[in-house]
Amino acid sequence: MTTFIQVDIDCTADISEILIAELSEINYDSFWEKEEGGFTAYIDQNLFDESQLKFLLNNYKESNQKEITFLVSQLEHKNWNQEWERNFEPILITNKCYVRATFHQPRTDVELEIIIDPKMSFGTGHHATTSMMIQHLLKNNLTEKSVMDVGCGTGILSIAAYKLGAKSVIGFDIEDWTVENAIENKALNGIEDIQFLESTIQDLKIIGEKFDFILVNINRNVLLNEIKTYKNYLMPNGQLIISGFYTQDVEIINDEAIKNGLEMTEKMVENNWCSINYKQKMAN
Repeated sequence: MTTFIQVDIDCTADISEILIAELSEINYDSFWEKEEGGFTAYIDQNLFDESQLKFLLNNYKESNQKEITFLVSQLEHKNWNQEWERNFEPILITNKCYVRATFHQPRTDVELEIIIDPKMSFGTGHHATTSMMIQHLLKNNLTEKSVMDVGCGTGILSIAAYKLGAKSVIGFDIEDWTVENAIENKALNGIEDIQFLESTIQDLKIIGEKFDFILVNINRNVLLNEIKTYKNYLMPNGQLIISGFYTQDVEIINDEAIKNGLEMTEKMVENNWCSINYKQKMAN
């Protein structure tokens, strides 16, 4: 059974999001931000390196108004449900999308209701990046469209796209337990047709298939490395919706998108996080 390491980090609120972005690049999978500042991060025990963590936090000690401290403990996978159930509250996104767990009361007064039991996977709608991705989906017509969800996490974006009328949805992630969680969540929503796979986009065995929408909520470096690949999977006039990066990263990401024949149609910003909807330029 997989054992996870729980790291409680005490720091000021203004540096929490920077540290979360840094940790997400060194195998930390899930985060709980605290209202008073600081956050809790989770990582597979086999991937945890305390010296690496200390080195990273030490790089930010001068920019933090108080000492950055951390506490490490073990959290067995089987106990994770108890942990997130104590913290997970339902969320309403733009009064249209209601994201809840199985133990919350349903709502019938919203356009879209999604049931998510996240376990260790990323994607409950609470983080600004996931919320903005859903807002983009709500603004677009997905009826009879094909959708690819890169780094699907809990499957929340795939489920949202399907419920908004997409005719085919494929999502994939690199972790087997993440894919298992996504499969469980689609069943909770009464969906059979979404295909969830354990894969990278490089190993994806759907050569030649094109999509109307590609959804990617991943960190900046992955986006920069893979934008060209996403473009190759887009239908003519297809849309690439991305998030997982900060406002200061927009210029470099947009430059790469333009090089690959994509143009920005909408940008959202929330708590310094950014999300962009790109459309493939049509040839003259």
